[in-house]
Amino acid sequence: MDNSDITVVVQGPVGALPGRSQEEGITARCTRSIRECLPGATIILSTWENQTLDGLQFDELVINDDPGPNIVGYTANGDPSVENTNRQIVTTVGGLKRVRTSHAMKLRADNFLTGTGFKQLQTMYTKRCPELRLLRERVVVSNTFSRRYYRGLPVAFFFCDFFYFGLLEDLLGIWDIPLFEDLPFNPELAGI
Repeated sequence: MDNSDITVVVQGPVGALPGRSQEEGITARCTRSIRECLPGATIILSTWENQTLDGLQFDELVINDDPGPNIVGYTANGDPSVENTNRQIVTTVGGLKRVRTSHAMKLRADNFLTGTGFKQLQTMYTKRCPELRLLRERVVVSNTFSRRYYRGLPVAFFFCDFFYFGLLEDLLGIWDIPLFEDLPFNPELAGI
């Protein structure tokens, strides 16, 4: 596969979000690694307003409306617990919808490439069961931080959000989903 057939969507905040540290200059390192590992690939940076873009290498910029964090639970004293799932969906899909190549990569802005083995991995396993196939081709996903167990129980389909690579249509099939609604507070469960 030629690098010109690949668009990398670098998604997320360029700097650290409040309350979440991030390596200084990590997004510049991210975009630089793409240019080094995939010369000729297109880079789309998909982020929000008011991000510092100095030193970043990209071909196209997508500025998305920030949906803010989503409430996924509550602490024992009733304070909301939040995640950035909706932010990730918005920036990923916002970038993927601008891709014009056959293959795409979704790469978090706080990660970077160290090689191109993912290209071979994506086409390595050709045997498929057509009846159980969800995607047209295989999608390469990092297993770093992919959850296999939670509280001692096996977990299915909890994939790491750092890196995805495959056909554009398959990545859109995975990421172009409705945003998560905030979990409503249930006072009957407070203090549990």
